This record gives sequence, structure tokens and C-alpha cells, in this order.
Amino acid sequence: MAFLEDRICIGGSNGSILSVQISLFGSADVSAASAGISVLKDPIIQRLWTGLVQRPIPPIKYLYSCAWQGESFLFSIDEESNLRVWDPRKQQRVLFTTLCGRQGTEAPLRPIAFCVQSTADRNCDIAVAFSSDSWAYLGICRMSLQDGQENAAQVGPLEEVALGPGLVKAIQGGGEQFWVVIQHVNDAGITET
Repeated sequence: MAFLEDRICIGGSNGSILSVQISLFGSADVSAASAGISVLKDPIIQRLWTGLVQRPIPPIKYLYSCAWQGESFLFSIDEESNLRVWDPRKQQRVLFTTLCGRQGTEAPLRPIAFCVQSTADRNCDIAVAFSSDSWAYLGICRMSLQDGQENAAQVGPLEEVALGPGLVKAIQGGGEQFWVVIQHVNDAGITET
């Protein structure tokens, strides 16, 4: 779930995002309710192709809203580390890419925490924590809008940092840095954070 301006957004099990105006809660006006609810989802052709060729679109695991270049955007990551960036004002997807960590590992890494922050140079930094068994990794990449092209964004390469054994509990952005909270269990079974 994420809050975006005057809306609450909820990730769906089919990869879509339900967006509802907060002012509708407690309202009995049915016509206003239908105008204040929208669903963000991939274009129909892509959904049909994905359903025919591959397995269905995985459920949304994390949602994050961020003001970027004067506009509000919605970032989502699903269970297979697919990043989607939405412009809710236009109800369009701006970007789709896969953020995969640790190439060549036996088991695929799953995202366990997610954070987005705008930077001073009008870009956007994205941090995703991945885990494999009891080992944690942090992937960081930079996203930028392509000048002169509406709804065209690109993501730089994913830089990985091994965080060590433990479970990432939270990622928080601040300034030009990300702060990571990791929970460790020592040999005596005592949890340390």
C-alpha cells in the first residue's frame, strides 16, 4: 500500500494497482465513487502475450510513491523483481524492467525491502534488498527521464553490495544515501539489529 497525493494505492495479486481517492471514504455519492477509482495495469496486448507465452504476471510485493521532477510517480516491485513505474495522473506505465540480483545463483533472489528517493540532479535512486537463505544483498540503480520524450525513462545498471548474513528489515533514503537495518542472529541464537 502507498499514499500518493490524495489517493491510496493497493497492489493486486494480478500485477495491477488499485488507486482510490481518499475523499471517497465515507461518501455516499455513487457517481463520485466511480470517477475516483482507477486501476493501473499493463497494456492489454502485453497482458495477453504474457499469459500465452509465460506464466501470469506475479503479484505486487512493494509499492512506493515518490515526487520526482515535480510530478508524483508510483513505483512497484513484484515477487519476481520486476520494477514498474507509473504516472498515475495519466494512468500510464512509464517504465518496466527486471532488477535481478546475483547472476548465476542457484536460487533466484527475492526482493525483501525497497526504497526510492529523488536526487539533486533530477534523477531517482532505487534501492532493493534481496535475500538468499540467510545472506542479504543490496542493489542500487539510478533512473532518469529521457529529455524531450514524454513517459520515457531508463534505468542504469544494478550495482550490488553484499550486506552479509542476516535479514534486511528496512531501507530508508536520506540525502544521497540509503540506510539499511539488518537483523542478525548470532551463534547463541540471540537476535541483534
